[in-house]
Amino acid sequence: MSVPRTDRPYLRAGATALVAGASAGLGVEFASQLAERGLDVVLVARRKGRLDALSDRLRETTRAPSPPSPPIFPPRMPPRSWSPS
Repeated sequence: MSVPRTDRPYLRAGATALVAGASAGLGVEFASQLAERGLDVVLVARRKGRLDALSDRLRETTRAPSPPSPPIFPPRMPPRSWSPS
């Protein structure tokens, strides 16, 4: 698929895009198209397996100089109890 050129500076190669919901549907498509344009893509999703698969596929098909970084937050935050004072 041919990716159209753009004069928008935020879509130029070397910029960074954050794609939330990157494990399915539009998130996968957005991440793929942005990576094809040469942007560095940060992927965020709940389903680690699908996220890893997309990350591997993008790394194979586009320029990807750095390995994935570990998650910043734990997969599930511990429950907290709260009561009004």
